[in-house]
Amino acid sequence: MSNTTNYQVTIPEEPKEEKSGKTSGKSSGKKVEPFLARVRNVQRNLKAPKGQFNKFGNYKYRNAEDILESAKPLLDENDIVLTIEDELEEKADRLFVKATVFLLDIHDSTQMLTAHAYAQHPVSQKGMSDQMLTGSSSSYARKYALGGILLLDSSELDPDAQGQQTNEQKPANVSLEKFNKLPKKLREAIKGDPAKLITYINNSREIWIESMPKEIRVKLKEMGYNDFFVVAAAYVAAGEEWDGIWQWLP
Repeated sequence: MSNTTNYQVTIPEEPKEEKSGKTSGKSSGKKVEPFLARVRNVQRNLKAPKGQFNKFGNYKYRNAEDILESAKPLLDENDIVLTIEDELEEKADRLFVKATVFLLDIHDSTQMLTAHAYAQHPVSQKGMSDQMLTGSSSSYARKYALGGILLLDSSELDPDAQGQQTNEQKPANVSLEKFNKLPKKLREAIKGDPAKLITYINNSREIWIESMPKEIRVKLKEMGYNDFFVVAAAYVAAGEEWDGIWQWLP
């Protein structure tokens, strides 16, 4: 499954001056802060650790549910409502799931912040029903729309882990040297700039592992393929079809 993620944030108009005496439901007796100030509070204080573990890739990651679970108390404390909508859009003859996240001010319905992200919706994927494909694309798009509006770091390090020691094993970004060690037929089958391929594989790693059919995963494990970069390169050479990777694997 290939993916495309784009963010678009809509900034509301300058907040209207709060009416004198207006108080927050969570802080009795205190005037309500401007909407964007409260959004900033959520962004600044949100910690969303990576609570999921992928055994095949041997790394931790966060999904949309993890982000929402961490954000709910802060949103409630700051009188902000969060909603998410999905819709299908066609771009360049490809179908995408567009997830849009809305942050709404409880005290002023005209104050709103939005962000959206796209994930490509595959036509088919062996081992996955249409509902599973749509759900996977939706979850991926929602995760990145939430990350965009809440300013979560999409890199391998979480905001709360910066500068701290951690036992979490993170997938290393592969180098050109590793690419050059791929079998010759596999390197020749992959057209384009190797550096761009490496970036593409790094950015697509999570969703590719999630979309891998179970029987493919089991067979790779039985054959001793533990290096995801090699598997991913074969996947690209096969036109991003899992059934076609075998002819390219060494």
